[in-house]
Amino acid sequence: APATALWFVWAAACLLLARQTMRVPAGILFPLSNAVCILRGASPSPAPATAAMLRRSNTSPTSKQQGRSIWVDVAARYMRLTTYAVLAYVTYVVIPHPGLQAVEWRSGWVSLVLVRNLTLTLGIYAGWHHLLYESAATRLDKACKYSTSNLLADGTLDPTKGYDPARDRRLTFVGVLIASAFECLMLHMWATKSLPSYDNLSSRPQRSLLLLLVIPYWSDVHFFAIHRLIHPWRLPYGLPDPGHLLYRHVHSVHHKAYNPGPWSGLAMHPIEHALFFSSILVPFQQHPLHLYVGLFYKLIAPLAGHDGYESPAGDGYFHFLHHKYFECNYGSPAVPLDMLFGTLRQQ
Repeated sequence: APATALWFVWAAACLLLARQTMRVPAGILFPLSNAVCILRGASPSPAPATAAMLRRSNTSPTSKQQGRSIWVDVAARYMRLTTYAVLAYVTYVVIPHPGLQAVEWRSGWVSLVLVRNLTLTLGIYAGWHHLLYESAATRLDKACKYSTSNLLADGTLDPTKGYDPARDRRLTFVGVLIASAFECLMLHMWATKSLPSYDNLSSRPQRSLLLLLVIPYWSDVHFFAIHRLIHPWRLPYGLPDPGHLLYRHVHSVHHKAYNPGPWSGLAMHPIEHALFFSSILVPFQQHPLHLYVGLFYKLIAPLAGHDGYESPAGDGYFHFLHHKYFECNYGSPAVPLDMLFGTLRQQ
């Protein structure tokens, strides 16, 4: 009970901090008014600060993005969610779950978790980067790339212009270590009965299905909250801005990839890694499969949002705009928090 209460307090604090997306007090009613607009089927309005930013836009979407509803992006994105569920299930069935072995911290089961996550994540990211940026046979046409400013005349990558695979790969490795540490912590707490869990999905079918459906939404809400936290808050009356400090010393590491590629997805400062992967640290009773779905979603989903190409690649134009303009699209297109807080940008 105390752990659950603390978790609720932490989640509420993150969401309250996310409210700083608005300029206070001029934009204080934007989340409420935009929620009403969405329910009525009307178009939400940008917050005052964002409106000026939108007027300064000189970027046009690619041909496939023009005239496309954001809800099409939402539908396409959620079609991919089965990937994480299947991956989690195969992992749970094929790779032995430590179970009660996790009562004690031993190198055997801990190293198995680490090797599995490193192999899975680095393998997928390396393969995707190779297909899009290195293989002459499969490298996509430049017309499919949102910005070709970091491509040379022959289509190969210039790593000095917004996407440095070597740097981003090292940071991704650190991120997988942190994610694996969080997974091991959850497994240990389940084994010691510090947190509740269950091993038979069929014993709680409704709960099992509900959690599977909720996990991606919770992950996206959590991402919006922690992402907004580490951007400038722009507080009124000359108040100190913790978000500015967090951006300067933490999140700016991620934004060095201003024209991102696959490896940029998890290229973060270790503090941001800890915030990002903390979404899997929940005190509710769940099956290990739910942990794996949430974990693989956090490990693999950033790939599609950062690869720099439209369909048939990742098609992450929504987040590409965030890397280009910084103060927009803090969340994901699947959960309309940017609509509510007036930070949505579609082109």
